[in-house]
Amino acid sequence: KLCLHELLAARDHIRIDDVGPALKMIARVSRIQSQLIQSWDVLATMTPSDYSRIRAGLGESSGFQSYQYRALEFLMGAKKSHMLKVHADRPAIHAKLMQALRAPSLYDEALRLLARQGFRLPPDRLDRDFTSPYVAHPEVEAAWLAIYRDPEAHWQLYDLAEKLVDLEFRFQQWR
Repeated sequence: KLCLHELLAARDHIRIDDVGPALKMIARVSRIQSQLIQSWDVLATMTPSDYSRIRAGLGESSGFQSYQYRALEFLMGAKKSHMLKVHADRPAIHAKLMQALRAPSLYDEALRLLARQGFRLPPDRLDRDFTSPYVAHPEVEAAWLAIYRDPEAHWQLYDLAEKLVDLEFRFQQWR
């Protein structure tokens, strides 16, 4: 839940060009993810019979089916509307998730920031159907390449890119 809260706040900061706090929040989430990933070392010590003894107490769904995890995935850009079906019987949660699905992802807001900073990006990558996953575009890749070729001139954007890469890497490790 803390990861979700921090990344939502980071997205809001990026939306208003207040990148500094967003960088700190994204870094914090990466550290949280590192700790979560390390917890697998402890779980790996459990035998199948050890796990069977506690499995009933975990309920029927996995943590990956929780609404907070789904909201986190949507915020990270993993937009898969069929994942809402698990929550169809809980209207309030379903509505929150639908709102999260329709909202720009953290990366979408980063792209909008690049455009506000003077990078030419295709309008259809900035204002699009946010219920679908982002699709790469050569002009967007060219903007990031320009940032990476001259990080001193674009330090905040470079730092943001690095934080986003780290966040995605740890998110993939966790999954």
